[in-house]
Amino acid sequence: MGLRLLGIDPGFTSTGYAIIDVGRKHQKLLAAGVIHTKPQTRLKRVARGSDDIRRIAEIFKPLNAAIAEHKPDVAAIESIAGSLSARSATALGMGFSLAVGVCLSHGLEPLDFGALEVKEAATGSRNASKTVVGGAIKARFGGALWDKLLEPVARSRREHAYDAAGVALAALNHPTLKLAVGLGATK
Repeated sequence: MGLRLLGIDPGFTSTGYAIIDVGRKHQKLLAAGVIHTKPQTRLKRVARGSDDIRRIAEIFKPLNAAIAEHKPDVAAIESIAGSLSARSATALGMGFSLAVGVCLSHGLEPLDFGALEVKEAATGSRNASKTVVGGAIKARFGGALWDKLLEPVARSRREHAYDAAGVALAALNHPTLKLAVGLGATK
């Protein structure tokens, strides 16, 4: 038996996602992307709230479409814990809440994992840098496939998709999911 896992690295400027098929003897990357939004310039902006709504829609539509197309069984989101400025926490909170809402609208109640769990799932080390995480994820699923899937994405933003794949792998370490895929022993 296998599972299709959706991993999300939420953000308000860049949201990464990755969808992975996992079975007892395989892990296959199906889709990945980075949804990038940017605030309008002050001259174009009518009101801050309306600009936030526009950016929320820009994240919602492609994330919703990816879930609808690939129909994951499980969703996992990187949690936003950590010391952040109020402005960063607000922006990340909006991205996180949006990702949770999109998942819930598809009947998926997402699991959430901290950055250290994601790094450990991707590399085996909780101290890995973003560069090391990205390298490990590309090696695991094939760099050429990543390059193809992320071709339109600026190289500086690809780390969000790699992090999303790490989130999906962190979900795979959840005991219930290990059993569902046949990777864990029953007691």
